Amino acid sequence: MSQSTQQKIYFIFFSLTFFALNLPYAYTGLGVDASWSQALAMTVKKGGTFGKDFIFNYGPLGYLNTGLIPSNSSVWISVSFHLFLLFNLLVIINYTFFKAGKNWWKAAILIYFLFIPWGFFADTTFTLFYLFLFHLLYALHHRSFISLLIVCIIALLIFYIKVNLSLIVLSIFIGTLIYFGLKKIFSWQKLTFVSIFLASLIFSFSKILHVNILTYLGASIEIIDAYQDAMADMQTTKKDLLMLFPFIASILLLACLSFLLNIKLIFKKHQTLFLYILLGLTLFLSFKQQFSTILSVNTFGFFLFMPVLF
Repeated sequence: MSQSTQQKIYFIFFSLTFFALNLPYAYTGLGVDASWSQALAMTVKKGGTFGKDFIFNYGPLGYLNTGLIPSNSSVWISVSFHLFLLFNLLVIINYTFFKAGKNWWKAAILIYFLFIPWGFFADTTFTLFYLFLFHLLYALHHRSFISLLIVCIIALLIFYIKVNLSLIVLSIFIGTLIYFGLKKIFSWQKLTFVSIFLASLIFSFSKILHVNILTYLGASIEIIDAYQDAMADMQTTKKDLLMLFPFIASILLLACLSFLLNIKLIFKKHQTLFLYILLGLTLFLSFKQQFSTILSVNTFGFFLFMPVLF
């Protein structure tokens, strides 16, 4: 059996596992998360305006993350979204196989044990954020204009799924485009086109999805400002926290060690510095999200995202 055939079988196996563990729909349950998921679905069904009738850090496509699909929405929207996620993951895997050469099977094993059981799909917004970072870096290293267009689609999805994360994504996007222009990675004409393309997508979908963009963003900023105080709660024991400290220290130590070992390269090569800025920001965001409420499920989620990030 040729290497190409073996890789195709792997792609099929990975895809089947992806959908087996990550169904594009869910049913409502009990608890706080279930209540706002249901409220979100009801607002979409009744055609409420986000930013006016419904103010939250999730937007009108938030159900793509919760899986609780409004009864008047087609399940195929969610299926198409998950196919988009899978397509991007397969692109990353295929690129990894290409870079690994004859050792592709080692990468295949590592990928399967990182992507599938380690929570990469636990929060779709972070999955999108990681894909967003990949395509930005791919555009940087390969000057791929197609990757920039995919970045726009991902940014659009994040904007209407979870608005508070989208503010960070849009800030990174604008900063990166300026960086690309100054370093002449792309022409200013192409970068201007990409900016207008994303702005047009966001504005057009605001009409379709019933979103008042100004109040949508304004309310999200207020939620972000109050979030840490509102959510700060200790729901685990000191013993559990003491058990977590060595793991947290190990992650931070590895990150610092990696930075120090590559410090000459980082400040000599702008692309490496750009990579470390993105890594540091993502590490901070994940820590901030998982440790606002000190709860076993939340803190465990932080460790699930780390292997994939590094």
